[in-house]
Amino acid sequence: AFKKVDLSAIPKIPKGDGSNWWAVHGKHTSTGKPLLVGDPHLSIRIPNFWYEIHGTLRDSQPFALHGVAPPGIPATLIGQNGKFANSITLAYCDVEDVFLERVKDGKYLHKGEWHRCNLRSEIIKVKNSESQECLCR
Repeated sequence: AFKKVDLSAIPKIPKGDGSNWWAVHGKHTSTGKPLLVGDPHLSIRIPNFWYEIHGTLRDSQPFALHGVAPPGIPATLIGQNGKFANSITLAYCDVEDVFLERVKDGKYLHKGEWHRCNLRSEIIKVKNSESQECLCR
């Protein structure tokens, strides 16, 4: 009934990596509410791949969202909103490129030559406080 398949060409899962998630129906919990547990076995990385998100909308229907996601994604990949929870498992994707950036005296090294950094000013609005100016290069 099953055909034998050669799996030797498939890359091996890195030792120690893996993930899991599971759910418990509300009839098996003391509160009567379902429980979602997600454990993607994420490693600590620099720079960090995951950033905490807490968002709220204050329309006629209040809405709050709390969880984590990669930068630039306006939703949580692991999180909850009080009525709905979500989690992911490890997907073994190439999701980052890390390189060493050499910066010295307002210049950066690129292909063996030093170039002057472009500078720009950005205003960071801070809740219940004065805005902060950030000089970015």
